[in-house]
Amino acid sequence: MSSSPKHLEYPSPLKVINIYGLVTDQYGNPVHEAMVNIAGWSDSTHVDGRFQVAIAHPGICKVEVRKSGFKPHVGYVNFSSDRQHVLKRIVLEKW
Repeated sequence: MSSSPKHLEYPSPLKVINIYGLVTDQYGNPVHEAMVNIAGWSDSTHVDGRFQVAIAHPGICKVEVRKSGFKPHVGYVNFSSDRQHVLKRIVLEKW
């Protein structure tokens, strides 16, 4: 009895959604080394306050930004399946 080879199905490649943003203090100064976490993926802000996080699935995602000496920012954003999103400026207030 011979068996024919089985056709293996592989999941389609992930559509990565790149999210860009800027973190500043209440005076408009960039916040360096703030930790940005979106849907479990994270990046720290660069010297100019900018960050980039890539997520794999669209939908409503929790956005958290934390930096020592500042009040944490927590919010929710609905990301569509577009490949790129630019968030409005995230403002951290000093304690």
